[in-house]
Amino acid sequence: MPWTGSSSGWTALDFGDPGYWRAISLRPGRRGDGRPRVTAVAEVAATDGGDPRQALKALLAGVEKRLPVIVTLARSQYRVRVMNEPMVPAREMATTLKWAMAAEADHPLDEFNLAWLSIPSDEAVQARRQAQLYAITVDSGWLATQQSLWREAGLRPKVLDIRETAYRNLAALRERRGEGLVMLYAEDQGVGFVFTRGGTLYMDRFIEQPSRDLAQAPPDALLRLHERVAAEVSRSIDVVGRTHPSMAISHVALAPLPGRGGLAAVLAQQLRVAVEPLALEGLFDLSEVPALARDEALQSRCLVALGTCLRGLSVVPRLEAA
Repeated sequence: MPWTGSSSGWTALDFGDPGYWRAISLRPGRRGDGRPRVTAVAEVAATDGGDPRQALKALLAGVEKRLPVIVTLARSQYRVRVMNEPMVPAREMATTLKWAMAAEADHPLDEFNLAWLSIPSDEAVQARRQAQLYAITVDSGWLATQQSLWREAGLRPKVLDIRETAYRNLAALRERRGEGLVMLYAEDQGVGFVFTRGGTLYMDRFIEQPSRDLAQAPPDALLRLHERVAAEVSRSIDVVGRTHPSMAISHVALAPLPGRGGLAAVLAQQLRVAVEPLALEGLFDLSEVPALARDEALQSRCLVALGTCLRGLSVVPRLEAA
């Protein structure tokens, strides 16, 4: 799976967990091995009343400084909103959306930064309704404060990214040619899943349930959550089947999960499609980071950083549809 463009790789920092920050460095695979090569992994405790700049410096000390840096924001630091896609040229899209959102919320344009992603639609469906997109906004004042802190710690990110695109990138590596894919994951604040095809994000869902609450939950409460997740995945597969009739989904890829198990068994029992593990060793070369290769809990915590590092990687599914 070749690396596109001139990028030699990325270092991605993930600030999504309020207790710990993670970072991954990723380079193109060695000759003869198409898997992207993970060269460094770092994890540090976020500050607890201390100086966040010191935590950032410690995190950066554990990864490759020569690579360009991407920062993936926490869910609380941005907002994703589904909007009708204006009939304007792509170069005018961001400005048009900002004016529309500013008018709706009565906010000045300079109060937020905005980016957008198209939501694909089958031709038959598109003929019946207006095309839609994801509009992503970040508070400008908050971002300016963060950028000042980052500069003081020696962090100068080239790109800011969101969690949904990180998971989309990971799912794209596991897609089967000609099929769509559901990839399910868990993180500190809940459980989510994305639908992708051809490396494009079609739908995302997130069920908020902090992991600290689950760690001490009785077995029956944990089972109810797993059943809720399975029901939501099943409903979403039905929705995607109606809105994208040409999108065949034959399996769910289950990313490495932290903590107590049981979700895979519930999914396998309740879903009409196969549930298969997302084995990172088959997608990435982990030979330089043995701790990551052998620790599934660490893999789960680093999923976002891994997916973010795939920015610019061409999507060429290695697997044929069954």
